[in-house]
Amino acid sequence: MNAGRRLLLILLLQVCTQAADADLKLWCLSIKFPPAERTVSGFPYRLEMTSGGDADPSNGEVFPIGSPSSHGTIYRYYDPSFPDPFEGTLYVNVPFIGDSNANRFNDFYEPEQAVPKVSTFGGYDDGVNQGNARFDWSRDSGSRTGTCVVSLDFLQGVTFTHNFELIELKGKLTYTRVGTNITSNVLLTNLADPTNLITGPLNFSLTSSNIPQAAGSWTNVAGKVLGFSDSTTLRLLGGNYVDTFIFGDFDFSTDYPDYYTWVISIHDPNDSNANGVPDFSDTSGLPPPSKPTLALKNSGASLSMLLNGTVDRLHEIQLVDSLSSTNWQTIQSVTLTQSPQAISLPLPATSTAFYRAIVR
Repeated sequence: MNAGRRLLLILLLQVCTQAADADLKLWCLSIKFPPAERTVSGFPYRLEMTSGGDADPSNGEVFPIGSPSSHGTIYRYYDPSFPDPFEGTLYVNVPFIGDSNANRFNDFYEPEQAVPKVSTFGGYDDGVNQGNARFDWSRDSGSRTGTCVVSLDFLQGVTFTHNFELIELKGKLTYTRVGTNITSNVLLTNLADPTNLITGPLNFSLTSSNIPQAAGSWTNVAGKVLGFSDSTTLRLLGGNYVDTFIFGDFDFSTDYPDYYTWVISIHDPNDSNANGVPDFSDTSGLPPPSKPTLALKNSGASLSMLLNGTVDRLHEIQLVDSLSSTNWQTIQSVTLTQSPQAISLPLPATSTAFYRAIVR
């Protein structure tokens, strides 16, 4: 009987910590424009896009800038009448096609969704001359490549047709929840090259308002390490967890960082208690956190804090120099691995300081 009870407890523990799978997608907000060429009256003309410097080869990146247009790039126009290319800034507006699948993301970036023939307008600036630009877009559903016909008003009668490319990673996120900590591993396929698998950890924690994501790194099949930044803005929007995702670099064929601004989308189909909140972020089954208490000791060069709180929950250590002030500053965030837990803090800049701990 005792052995049976012990076995039952072990099984319950395993159920509580078992891994679950979620669908994972990442879209690059930059668009790749390979060079386009035209022959007019027997003479070749060429238009390139790049985010690199003057001495760097063109990488085709048209990247998000937000203002005065959605995207921008450096254009290089090669005219056989001149020995050097003309260079300037090109302002590009990516069309908003809609959101037919209600995932809170522009259908333009999703290969499954078609881009009907649509025109947008922008401009160029070479430092001396400014003018207007037109972009005529189209892309078939099920394709990550499309066409964009670029027209610059200083090139009367000459247009360039670029076969633009979308960059997308798609795969699975296998996660385990322990309290408010989420540890996971990803397996992603680069749709531009299905043999180029990307793997690695991706870790989160839960707070009352958002889902902070830790910085980390993944590795591709070539052994290249793709580092990425942390974030505190992952949100559940509709049925997907969505956030901006920033790589340190993505295209290793160049000597400079490029194609690093992405959107991450996590769709978790698991809802074990059927309350409408995916298990990935459902805290309804967790006991409420205990009220944290703390004690401080001045060791001369630093402060030693002993913090009692809830293990596996994020605690923010905050500081203010006067109790009449409401401007509490978070000086350190820590997820407790034990309680009590010793924490080292720098000495305050003022002679009087008040501390508190907030559990998230």
